[in-house]
Amino acid sequence: MNTGKKFFMAGAAIAVIAGAAFFCVQSAQADTANLNLQATIVAPLDLTCATTLNFGSIDANGGGDVVVNTDGTSSTTGPIRIGATGLARGQCTTTGSGTLAYTVTIPAGSVDDAGAGAPMVVDDFQIDDGTNGPGPAVGGYATALVAGAGTLNIGATLAVAAGQVAGVYTGTVVVTANYN
Repeated sequence: MNTGKKFFMAGAAIAVIAGAAFFCVQSAQADTANLNLQATIVAPLDLTCATTLNFGSIDANGGGDVVVNTDGTSSTTGPIRIGATGLARGQCTTTGSGTLAYTVTIPAGSVDDAGAGAPMVVDDFQIDDGTNGPGPAVGGYATALVAGAGTLNIGATLAVAAGQVAGVYTGTVVVTANYN
């Protein structure tokens, strides 16, 4: 093969490669688009507990448990006796945004009479929002606002020792509500 043909073939090959490279560059053009952004600020979740969970008047007798249910009924275990005086389920209300879901938790607590008698444990908290039925507060009770509001009926169990000293026993627990 003569030198002229070699140069011609080499030049042709270079032209084909350059053309292919140009074609690839032309095919890989960039493009742009607009991404819309949005954020919604919701009303804070507000929790108010205005009704005291009251275990009523109790004759400790041999001790046992007093249970106040979320519907306001009560029961006992053991030989203790309770009167209807003051017996009431607790109640909290929530307000917030629309129909957003939230979770409520209540840890175990205790009540005492400022030193005269031993503290009594209050646990097994139950919550009922009037829609989902009663459920445990430990681990979180899931519910949702209805038109920006909710009502939570709260019950629990009070452990009363045999021979519990007479007195008025009080205490508090922290009820926590958070949007999901």
